Amino acid sequence: MPAVSRSDETDSAFAGEPAWDDDRARSLIGKFVPIGVGRYEADGGALVDQQQIHGVHQATDPVAGITVALRGDKDGETTILPPFLPAFEDEPPVEYRLRETGEVIVDPDLTTAWKLVRPKKSRALGTQEQCTT
Repeated sequence: MPAVSRSDETDSAFAGEPAWDDDRARSLIGKFVPIGVGRYEADGGALVDQQQIHGVHQATDPVAGITVALRGDKDGETTILPPFLPAFEDEPPVEYRLRETGEVIVDPDLTTAWKLVRPKKSRALGTQEQCTT
């Protein structure tokens, strides 16, 4: 499981916003969201790969995270995102075309993007990714 961390950049982007708010969490249920995930080398500089997926918020939990039931070519699968609500932004009407699949997403309710950074190898811990928004 990726380790979740927030970088200084993330902290400043969401300054003053609580990581969890029960009302906001409940408001996400049933909302459609495209999700962007970028995977980077340990130094945070080199992009290794990108993934674009989309789905509907199914459940929210301040410890377990945010469960999204995926749609499109990943229909039937789920993904769990870290329980950091400020990463989910309300989206005005817009159209997205996913690069990998060519799917067209029309007027999502929200958007979110995540940056996974490979940590430097550690003999004691092995390797885990760190996730930031």
